[in-house]
Amino acid sequence: LPAGILFRANKQSIDVKASLVDSGKLKAIISLPSMKSGTSVGVQLMVISNTPSEKIRFINATMYQQSSQKKNDINGDIALPDELIAKIVNSINSSESEEEFAVSVDAETIKTNEYNLMPATYIPVKREEDSTTIEEVNNQLADLYKQLFG
Repeated sequence: LPAGILFRANKQSIDVKASLVDSGKLKAIISLPSMKSGTSVGVQLMVISNTPSEKIRFINATMYQQSSQKKNDINGDIALPDELIAKIVNSINSSESEEEFAVSVDAETIKTNEYNLMPATYIPVKREEDSTTIEEVNNQLADLYKQLFG
C-alpha cells in the first residue's frame, strides 16, 4: 500500500480504516524500507485475518533501509534478508513491545488518532540530538567566510 492510505483523513479513507479496525480483522500493519533501488518510497503491508483480535500489531522495519538489504535482480528490486523476514513474522504473532520496532495497539487508541495506521505514529524512534547551538553554527560560518574571502 502507499503510505498515504494509512494516515489520510478524508471521510472515505477513515470509513474503510474504521471498518477494518472496529471489526477486529486488521491484524498488523508493517512498514518496510524501500524495495526498489534508487528510490526512497517505502512499502506498507496490511495483514488481515478472519480471526478477530483486540489489538493491532504495528511493525516499523524502515530502519533496516540500506544496511541489511541485498540486490535481488537486474531490475534493481531489493530482497529483505531472511533474518529480518523471520523477525517480522515472529513479531506479528507476538504481543510484546519491541523498542523502536513493534507494538500492539488497541482499537480505542487508534480511533483517538483518527484511525491513523502509520506505525511511526505508535512506535517512537529515538534520534540523536545535535547539541550544536546557533551561535556555534554562526561562528563556524564566520570562520569559513574569513577563510574563503579573507
